[in-house]
Amino acid sequence: MSVFSRPPFDITWIENRGEVRLILKGEVDLATVATLAAAIEEAERLRPPTLVLDAADLTFIDASGVRVLVRAARHARRAGRRLTLCNPRPPVARMLAIVGIGDLLDIVEQAPASG
Repeated sequence: MSVFSRPPFDITWIENRGEVRLILKGEVDLATVATLAAAIEEAERLRPPTLVLDAADLTFIDASGVRVLVRAARHARRAGRRLTLCNPRPPVARMLAIVGIGDLLDIVEQAPASG
């Protein structure tokens, strides 16, 4: 497990049986988006079949954060992998719905089970 951090945003990284899970906590905005991008890029280097972003504690995401998710989802799709966002809070889910990211990114209410 490792942690990427830039207050008020933290990412806890967990690897389990080939799955990489990034637990997002706090706010993703222009000041913290580079931390999110770096963590996703590092996780993608492991080429997990599914990269899970747990957003249960993500309280806010702005357009810069959405842009990172779109880029990561497209990259995963081209590589034949999946990017899944689970447990988004209503404000985060609303932002993602507004921009229509659901076609690129799997958004689920519960975290997928580790295999």
